[in-house]
Amino acid sequence: MIEINLLPEDLKQKKERQIFLLQLFLCILPVAFGLLIIIHLYLGGLLLFKTLQYKSMNKKWEQLSSQRQKVDEWKKQYKISSQETEQVNKLLAQRIAISDKMQVLACALPRGIWFNHLSLKEKGFYLEGSVVSLKKDQMRLLNLFLGRLKKDKIFFKDFIRLELGHISMRTLGGFSIMDFVLEGDLK
Repeated sequence: MIEINLLPEDLKQKKERQIFLLQLFLCILPVAFGLLIIIHLYLGGLLLFKTLQYKSMNKKWEQLSSQRQKVDEWKKQYKISSQETEQVNKLLAQRIAISDKMQVLACALPRGIWFNHLSLKEKGFYLEGSVVSLKKDQMRLLNLFLGRLKKDKIFFKDFIRLELGHISMRTLGGFSIMDFVLEGDLK
């Protein structure tokens, strides 16, 4: 076969160049396949290693299941205990120290006033008392007592209201005695 190529020499494609490209392609092809095989083997080994690691961790997880159950039971008990503690703290915060109230009442009490009856109900405070004065100024003594109580913020913090109720006068042995009632609503 005769090949006729009328192109100038500069534009003619040489067979040597074609052979070089073919040889280069044939050299790169095995290297590329080799790299793919190496990458494949690396990823396969990594997969095997991670699978073994996964199985090992699953065995440890199963071995620790009894301890996990104990921890879960402890968490449940702790949660119940903390809820109970929270409820107790709420109740303690709502409690009213009657002894403190009694001490404030006693300290605010001027001469000539005494208590006849004190009762506390669920949300109510009821105090019956009497006032006697030789100067016949029972109302001033009672107002002095109420003024002292109202100045004490610690005493009033647990009350919604505290008011003077029924007042009556009576005479006993020639002395004029005023009976009063102090009523209040507790928070």
